[in-house]
Amino acid sequence: MDQAITATIGSNSQGIDRLVEKLKIDIKMKSDPGILNDILKNDMYLADFKPFTDMLGDRLTVAQDLRPLLEQIRTGILTKHPAINEFCSAAVDDNLLPKIDQEHPLITRTIHHTYLLDTLLQAMMKDWKFMTDVHDFVIAKRTDFGIRPQFFQSALDVFRLTGGLFEVAKTKTKDADFQKYIEVRSKGAVSKKDADGRRKALPLNISEAVIADFVIGNRDNSLSGAVLAAIRIKNVSISEGDRLLKLELSQEWDSLYETWNLAFITSYLDYLHILYPKLLAPTVMNAEPDDYIFARGMGLWLSINFGLFKKVTKTPSPILPGKMALAKKWGAINRKYAAALFKKEKGMELRCLSSVLMGAMRSPPK
Repeated sequence: MDQAITATIGSNSQGIDRLVEKLKIDIKMKSDPGILNDILKNDMYLADFKPFTDMLGDRLTVAQDLRPLLEQIRTGILTKHPAINEFCSAAVDDNLLPKIDQEHPLITRTIHHTYLLDTLLQAMMKDWKFMTDVHDFVIAKRTDFGIRPQFFQSALDVFRLTGGLFEVAKTKTKDADFQKYIEVRSKGAVSKKDADGRRKALPLNISEAVIADFVIGNRDNSLSGAVLAAIRIKNVSISEGDRLLKLELSQEWDSLYETWNLAFITSYLDYLHILYPKLLAPTVMNAEPDDYIFARGMGLWLSINFGLFKKVTKTPSPILPGKMALAKKWGAINRKYAAALFKKEKGMELRCLSSVLMGAMRSPPK
C-alpha cells in the first residue's frame, strides 16, 4: 500500500489499513468510466437524468483519481467513527472476511457507486431545488416500473416486490421523510410542528431496524439501536443559504448510528454493494454532527429506491459469505460504544432493553 496512506493517525489506524490490505483495495485506483456508466444505467437508473449526467461531465468518459475519495473515507473512520476501525481489526483477526487474492470486481464497483452517490449527495445538499428534481425523477422512475405513487398502492407494490414488512415500513417512512425535506427546504423555515415531527420520526425509523435485528438474533446490535432511539434530538433548525435541515445530535450519537446501521444492513438486507455507499460516502460519513442525519436520510432514500429497482428487474443479489458472523461481531463492538453513550446521555448503566426504556424517560444528567 502507498506509504502516505498507511502512515498512522495516532495509534488506532491499524484496523482500517489492515482491512484495505486484506481486501486488496488499490488506494491509487482510478475510476473506470465504463463502470460509472453501467452503475448509472443499471444500479441507479439515473442515466437519463440529464442534470446529473451534465454535472458529471467528462467524469463519464475520462478516468478520475479515486484516491481523494478513499482518503476521505479513511480519515472519517479514524476521526469520527472508532467502532468501524475496531471492527476492521476484529474482522481481520478473527478471519471473518472471505479470502481475496486480487482486486475484487464487486469491491471496485462499490467504490465507484460511492463516488457517484457522494457527488449526487453533495449537489443535493447545496441546492434544494436540485434535490427536489432528483426526488421527482426517481418517483417517476418508480412509476415506470409499476410502483404506484399513491400511499397504500405503493405500499402494496413494495410488499409484492420484497415480501417483507420491514421493507414496506422503511420505504414509506423514508418517502414521508423526503417529502418533509422538500417542504421544509422550500419554505426555508422549520415550524414547531416540523420540529416535533422530526423528534418523533427519527426514533420510529430506528425502531423498525431494532425490531428486525432482535428477530434475527443480533441482540447486541438491537440494544445499540434502542439506545439511539432513546436519545432525542435536542434542536431542529434550518440553515440560511443552502437550507440544510439541522438536527442537533452529538458526534458520539452519529458515530454509533453509522456503525449500528452498517451492522444491521450487513446481516439483514440484500444488495450490499448498493447499500454500503449510503454510509461510506464522505458527504455522510464526514458530515458535521447536526448535518449527519439529513445527509444520511437522502442517501438512504436513494439507496432504498435503487434496491427496489433491483427487485423489479429480478436482479440476483451478490452473497456476502459469513455475513451474520460479521454482523454479530460488529454488534458486540457497537454495544460497548452504546453503553458509553447511554452513560453519558442518561447517567445509567446499559444492561438490557428495560434499562433503555427507563432511560428514554429520563432527562440527561447535569
